[in-house]
Formats: sequence, structure tokens, C-alpha cells
Amino acid sequence: MGEIFERVLPRQALEWTGEQLTTATAGQVEIEHLHRYFLARALCRDLDVVDVASGEGYGSALLAQVARSVVGIELSEEAVAHAQGSYVAPNLRYQQGDARKLPLGDASVDVVVSFETLEHFFEHDLFVAEVQRVLRPTGFLVLSSPERDVYSPLGSPANPYHVHELSRVEFEALLKGAFRNVLILLQRPLLGSTLIADDEAGISRTLTFERRGETHYEVSHGLPRPPYNIAIASQSGLPTIPNSLFIETSEIGEILARAASAAAAHGELRNHVEQTELLASGLRREIETAGETIKAQVERAEKAEAALALAQSGSHAAQAELRSHMEQTELLASGFRREIETASETIKAQVERAQNAEAALALVQSGNRSVIDELRSELTQVSSELAVAGVQRDMLRTSFRGHANLLTESRLRQDFEAKELRQRNAECEGRIAELERKAAEWEQRYLGLRHRLEAILRRFGILGASRLFPRPLRTFVRNRVLGPGRTP
Repeated sequence: MGEIFERVLPRQALEWTGEQLTTATAGQVEIEHLHRYFLARALCRDLDVVDVASGEGYGSALLAQVARSVVGIELSEEAVAHAQGSYVAPNLRYQQGDARKLPLGDASVDVVVSFETLEHFFEHDLFVAEVQRVLRPTGFLVLSSPERDVYSPLGSPANPYHVHELSRVEFEALLKGAFRNVLILLQRPLLGSTLIADDEAGISRTLTFERRGETHYEVSHGLPRPPYNIAIASQSGLPTIPNSLFIETSEIGEILARAASAAAAHGELRNHVEQTELLASGLRREIETAGETIKAQVERAEKAEAALALAQSGSHAAQAELRSHMEQTELLASGFRREIETASETIKAQVERAQNAEAALALVQSGNRSVIDELRSELTQVSSELAVAGVQRDMLRTSFRGHANLLTESRLRQDFEAKELRQRNAECEGRIAELERKAAEWEQRYLGLRHRLEAILRRFGILGASRLFPRPLRTFVRNRVLGPGRTP
């Protein structure tokens, strides 16, 4: 397995103006720039490196993963400030400077890396002289520049940021006039097939870079993980078999555009799904809360109804008890009245007897003393019985008034409690109706969100494409998006 390394991405990309690559753009231009820096990364291990025209700083950060030290030189102060805040490593620093006058000491670096720099100014000789000055005797230059005859053919619009592009011949002549050994590598983005001989020489002369995720890449010698093996066999000697490439670039722009569009759509869909999940989760929680509240209110209403029924039952019992008590009181009062009437009649009879006795006493005033004493004694006894009957009459009247007051208070308390229970029952019914209305409203909102999600899924063709996936996977995704047990 080859070496896996990461491309660090800044939290916020530098704005892409078209002059230099930043992490705000992608596609073919990103592939071209990354491939160049990947190659330089493989050549700079344990060396002191300067990256001239380092731009946003992503390339210098890649080189710092393997180099002993890296200095990124950039003309734009804004880009330098962005790089210093976005890419931090103990062996990496960025500095503002001009490629034609490098702010470095003589013979201070092992490698000068500068990609897509020459075409931005006229003074190419000054740049080459500066490179020779800062390089150590064993150091080397890794340089790139667009091929004018291919990059800017006749009739094509000019790049507004380029002032002096070179052809391959001019590029090679510039370097061979300053350096003893020059190897020209040609770069072209491709989409196709590669056939590389599986021998030690072929592997050692071929370096492959492969994307292994959103931010990771793998560098390997030779061609890693080939899906096919091709054999050339003979009883006699074999012909010379060169390494070969099959290039198909007619669709690469459209493919990359579709990939970027699909990635953007996927990101948007993922955001919508996450937002919908959050909304659906919130709605489910609110519906559950509303359901629990409704359940609690229903239980309270049931308890209130039970209490009302109990109170009504108790009220009926109290009424029956009071009615029985009143009947008993009325019976007692009737008995008392009868006794009072009897006592009155007795008193009346005694009075009549006394009157008769007094008359008889007057008649026999001069009669027998013993008869007079007997009549006086009888008169005194009748007077005592009359006083006792009056006291009993007063007691009966007081008891009757007390029972009448108790009955009145009981009736008033019963009416008040019945009114309060009816009011509570009406409030409970109003709350239940309000909670049922809110539950229906949340259900409508949930259905609306579900229809919106279905529209989004149809818009991006997810519903149609979902038939290509196994049923358990579709069920898992549907449950995550719409909630367990729900179907679109």
C-alpha cells in the first residue's frame, strides 16, 4: 500500500479571482495544480524548500509534510496573511516578497518550487538569477509554465493575468542557458486507461497520485491496484513493450461539472434532510408533548368528572340526609307542638280547676281549713307544671330554629360546590378542545414538511433512484428522514 497523506483545507477559502488557484475552486485546474505539488512533495523530503508565488498557501503546506523546512514567498500581502492564519506547522512560514528579488540569503535552500509564475512578468532572467543565487550547489529547481502554443492558440481569448507566456522551446532554452542538466516533463489532464510494465525499471520510473477521499491522496510507485493483468508470452524473445496511455478528455469537463453539481446537490439534499430531520424530530417531540398534555388534561377532566359525580352523589346523599333530618325534626316539632297543645290544655284545665278552686274557696271561705290547704297545694303543683311546660316549649322552638339554619347553610354550600365543579368542567373541556386543535395543526405542519421533503427527493431523483438500492437500505433512510413507521 502506498503512502496516504492529507490535503489540509482552510476554514475559509481565499476568494478566487482567476489569477491563482485557491481552495474556493475545483475541477480540471485543481487537478493540474495538485498534481504538480504532489510531484514536488515527493522530491522535497528532508530538504529546505522555498515555494515562490505560494498564493493561498495550500501547496507550501503540502510540501511541509515531508520537507525539513518550507518558506512560502508571495507578492500579495492578503494571500500571505491568509496563509499564515490557515496553514500552521513548525517547519512552515510565509513571507511577502517578489519572485524577481527573493528575500532569502545566498545558498540557503535545497529546492526552489515555483508553479505558474513566469507568465506573470517579463523579467524571466532576473527570476532565474535569483533562483541560482538562493540554491545550494546540490539544489534544484521545480518550475512550471503554460505551453503558449497549446494554452493560448491563435484566435483564443487571452488570460488577462498573463503578460509573457513561453512556448516549450523558449521555456527549455531559458533553463538550459542557466542550468547544466534540464529534464522537461509534459503534463496533460486525462481520462482513460494506463498500461505500465510490471518490472523494476517501470515501477521505479513511474509515480502515481490517486485521490483517496475528499481530502486525502495516495502516492505510489507504479500503477496501484490494477484491475486487469495483461500477459505477453513467447517461446522466443519478446518484443520491446513500451508503457502506454489511452487518453480520452472529451468528457472530462462535463464529468467534473456533473460531479461538482452532484456534490453540491448532495450537500444541499443532506442539509435539507438534516433540517427536515430536526424539524420532524422537533414536531414529533412537540406532538408527543401535546399528546402527553392532552392525556394529562383528559385524565384531569376524568378526575374532575369523577369528582363532580362523587360530589353530586355526595350532594344527593347530603340532600337525602338533610331531608331525613328535616323530616325527623318536623316529626319532633309536631310532637312538641302536640305536647305544647296538650300542656296548654292541661294548663287551661288547671287554670279552670284553680278558678273553680278559688270560687269554691270563696264559697267555703269560712269552711274547713284542711280543704283550703289542699286546694292551695294543688294550685301550687299546677303552677309548677305550667312553668316546666313553658321551658320545654322554649327549648323545642330553639332546636327547631337551629335545624332550619343548618338546612339553609347545607343548601347554599351544595349550590356553590356544584357551580364551581361545572365551571372547572367547562375549563377542562376548553383546554381539551384547544390541545386537540394544536395537535391537528402540528399534524398538518408535519404533513406539509413531509410533502416538501418528498418534492425535494423527487427533484433530485432520489425517489426514482431509491429503487436501485436494497429494501433494508430504503427502509433505513425512510425511517431516518420521515420517522419510524411512516411511509412517503
